[in-house]
Amino acid sequence: MRRTPTITAAGRGAAAAIVAAALLVAGAVLAPVSTPRAEAAAAPAPGGWVLDGFGGLHRFGSAPAVTGGAYWPGWDIARGIGVNDSGPGGWVLDGWGGLHPFGGAPVVTGGAFFPGWDITRGIAVNDSGPGGWVLDGWGGIHPFGGAPVVYGGASFPGWDIMRGIAVNDSGPGGWVLDGWGGIHPFGGAPAVTGGAYWPGWDIARGIAVNHSGPGGWVLDGWGGLHPFGGAPPVTGSAFFPGWDIARGVLANTAGPGGWVVDGWGGLHRFGGAPAVTGGAFFPGWDIIRGIAGAGGSSGSHVPPKPARTTPILRTVTYSIAVRGAPVSNVDDLAAAVADTYADNRGWSAAGLDFVRVPSGGDFTVWLAQASTVPSFGAPCDSTYSCTQGRNVIINDDRFRSGSQFWPGPLSEYRHMVINHETGHWLGFGHSFCPAPGALAPVMQQQSKGMQGCAVNPWPLPGEIDAELHRIRGFGASTTPVGGWSE
Repeated sequence: MRRTPTITAAGRGAAAAIVAAALLVAGAVLAPVSTPRAEAAAAPAPGGWVLDGFGGLHRFGSAPAVTGGAYWPGWDIARGIGVNDSGPGGWVLDGWGGLHPFGGAPVVTGGAFFPGWDITRGIAVNDSGPGGWVLDGWGGIHPFGGAPVVYGGASFPGWDIMRGIAVNDSGPGGWVLDGWGGIHPFGGAPAVTGGAYWPGWDIARGIAVNHSGPGGWVLDGWGGLHPFGGAPPVTGSAFFPGWDIARGVLANTAGPGGWVVDGWGGLHRFGGAPAVTGGAFFPGWDIIRGIAGAGGSSGSHVPPKPARTTPILRTVTYSIAVRGAPVSNVDDLAAAVADTYADNRGWSAAGLDFVRVPSGGDFTVWLAQASTVPSFGAPCDSTYSCTQGRNVIINDDRFRSGSQFWPGPLSEYRHMVINHETGHWLGFGHSFCPAPGALAPVMQQQSKGMQGCAVNPWPLPGEIDAELHRIRGFGASTTPVGGWSE
């Protein structure tokens, strides 16, 4: 069961002024560039760190190399970075709410933790005392490290729409940013005007406070910078019309302006800030999740899953059913199954279109109380999930808690076990780890051990190709034969 965020920020603050959605860069004069890129600089400049989705920290400017934090190779789960204003280092925020100190920063308590749920969206460090605050996607603001509880902000229960948090440089509290551009004060900060507002369009990507004067800037996904609260319009940076690739904004504490980071790692100065070297650059890979330096940080947008790109070659129908009295809610299973089947990283990449029907269908996905799983027949047992004939059986114990041998997140485990058991229904047997450090095939028994491979919830290209051959009549029959245990 998901842990519901404790919303400590309530009510909507004043939203930013409404502008037409088409005028995405109103208030900012920006020079278009065709692709993200890194800029060159000759002399040391104020600096900070860029965070990638795996947890990698990449220094730029005059910032030192750091150790600590956390690193999750192959798992895009890092969501924000904040620099410790009262000592060395800072903290990396993961999507579950975990805070990981780096560079000598202390271990902190507080915040919020949502195991198995990627719902935290930003971190801001308290510049007038200890600790700071974590922002969740619903608007909850959670103090950590001794920071006070704060009120205000915005609350959107059930809606993952918050995109950034920044503290007030000249007074109490700060502001949180929603995806439409609304700016909501918390902790005694004043309501502000300006910025930009795009009703119905989740395109706001970051917020930074101006350290050289009032207000600050909102960053949109195309790279536009929109002043609020009396901050001046700025020039420079980069603009990517029609491309949601800007990922974070950091204001310069040693002078005017600041820097925008794009999803590939390109650093783009604005407002008179110096060019900087360093960071990281991943051409073609939208993997950067945050940027931070002295006095600032910004939140994280998680790019949407890729849409279907493969033509539909075969439609299969399935139903959802329950056996016994599982603890999990069957609606949670149904949502996980639908999400897995719709994802273009899954079996749909082989041209399969999965359509749920009220009952029957080509196969049934069961949420089964662990003690009832053996009733489906051998080789099903009470420990693991299994497939028997037209029945794809998800063991409730595994759905709720994963496996001790799976080192990844529960949400990804659920994708894996659904893909794995569905693969059996499609006609696949078990596979084995091809080489130490390689991604595990989805048909490997990852619930029972990784065999030296890295966790992987999705079919590998070779597995997709094999299913394409089956669908086109070049491979073995997809008629399920016998049964398989996870």
